[in-house]
Amino acid sequence: MIVIDEDYYDACWLQVTSCVWSTDGELVVSGSVDCTIRVWRALAGIALAVCDTGLPVQRVLLADNKQTIVALGGDVMEPKLVMLNVTRTRHADLQPKR
Repeated sequence: MIVIDEDYYDACWLQVTSCVWSTDGELVVSGSVDCTIRVWRALAGIALAVCDTGLPVQRVLLADNKQTIVALGGDVMEPKLVMLNVTRTRHADLQPKR
């Protein structure tokens, strides 16, 4: 069973543009027009981390090692690539790679 945070669902269900499951089914990564990328614990429906990219997110990909997220964002005519490093800590936000 998948549990969904109803408050988040009500606020943005029309805004999610892309999501991807980790190969082991543990995580889901979502991208949204609200400029955020979120990492979710798949079966619990809990958001583990969030990153404000500053760009509407069009597409997200998650590396097999679950350490790197690649996203395409911005204007369709001039998309920008965003790479994020996933660090396993408590209550950590995702940080763009420099």
